[in-house]
Amino acid sequence: MNEDWRTFIRDRGTPTEVGSAREAAVAQTISDGASVYLVDLSHYGLVSVQGDDATAFLQGQLTCDVQGVTQEHSVLGAYLSPKGRILASFRIARRDEEFLIRVPSSVVETTVNRLRMFVLRSRVGIEDRRDAEVVFGIGGTGAETRIRAAAGQVPNTVDESVQVDDTTIVRVPGSEPRYEVYGSTENAARLWAELDGFVVGSDAWELFEIRSGLPTIGAENCDAFVPQMVNLELVGGVSFTKGCYSGQEVVARTQYLGRPKRRMYRAAVSSMAKPRIGGPVVVATPEGKKEIGRVVSSASSPDGGFEILAVLQTAAVVDGQELRVADGSDVRLEIRDLPYSV
Repeated sequence: MNEDWRTFIRDRGTPTEVGSAREAAVAQTISDGASVYLVDLSHYGLVSVQGDDATAFLQGQLTCDVQGVTQEHSVLGAYLSPKGRILASFRIARRDEEFLIRVPSSVVETTVNRLRMFVLRSRVGIEDRRDAEVVFGIGGTGAETRIRAAAGQVPNTVDESVQVDDTTIVRVPGSEPRYEVYGSTENAARLWAELDGFVVGSDAWELFEIRSGLPTIGAENCDAFVPQMVNLELVGGVSFTKGCYSGQEVVARTQYLGRPKRRMYRAAVSSMAKPRIGGPVVVATPEGKKEIGRVVSSASSPDGGFEILAVLQTAAVVDGQELRVADGSDVRLEIRDLPYSV
């Protein structure tokens, strides 16, 4: 984490508990309509890509249509291996002539290093911006009004972005307004103070990512899933018309030559311990437990226990098999609705 930002956050008293009863209570408060809440998102980092050939370069590397990314519009996407497996999921926005790729901090360094391998003679610069810029979130029923008062403008629709000096504000999916903010430490700290919201921990934010059906693929699940397994094409993270990119052939075959045998589902679990990201999901068979899935993300639920996203064999879900998280507690999953159809 950026040390200046760490100091600022510590001095503001941001909660550090993750997966705690307090986080579940916070999530319930937000669900019940807390007007404005703020959350430090330092588990994300920013990768900057700039230069005359940046658009063409990224178009040949990422699943999304980079030509559609403007200062007013951001998109979700993924960076794949040649075998079509996700190395990192992200949101990409644009600020002037620079692309900002927001990825899990656990894969920032590997993403930067891998992208640099393919620059060759392209006029492109790629930088790890974790020490220079920060990411935080703001949400709640009053967030739109508070942002407009502090920043002068606000993105009105999901994926829309606005620029305020060197700060980028992006609206992200949610049952209530939610926004991600990318900016320098100084400007982010100033905006955070002016927004003056109810401060929550990152686990509460992750709960709303889960309820929005948004996959977060970092180091724990790196190289484990093709995009369709985590429903990335259902949330606008894959373009099937943009042309070639790394792993594109596998993605196209999955889309046009058959149905994915695994999909990402939302579920509730009543365990005492937080399900581990990357942990197995199993079913019982006469021969013993059989692994049929993997946890993508998890967060405390205001209803007790946890909510998760997990990639599961579709046949096991359709057949109503008893699915369990095989991570110590061996508790049953209860499938919950997503905001889109799988």
